[in-house]
Amino acid sequence: PVRARQRDLCAPNLRAMIENVDPLIVVPQGNQALTALSRIQRHGLVLKRDVAKAHRWFGRYLFPLYHTSQLARATRREAQQIEDYRALRAALDRLS
Repeated sequence: PVRARQRDLCAPNLRAMIENVDPLIVVPQGNQALTALSRIQRHGLVLKRDVAKAHRWFGRYLFPLYHTSQLARATRREAQQIEDYRALRAALDRLS
């Protein structure tokens, strides 16, 4: 697992990458990625509650998804993850 210190050390690089690329939507996959983004700007999102929904964050949107690993599928079935990706496509169409 990623440790808090590692997230803290990577936060400036991650922030710079997001600012340089300037994406409309940032899609963290899994709780570790969602937690890392709160080091850039707090968001208060919880993966289980806020999955597959666009949320305003850092001048753009966060669209949290479950990680695609087999372990994550124990929590979120593959069919539901496919629906999550369809929701992402709909959000991209709606927001762009």
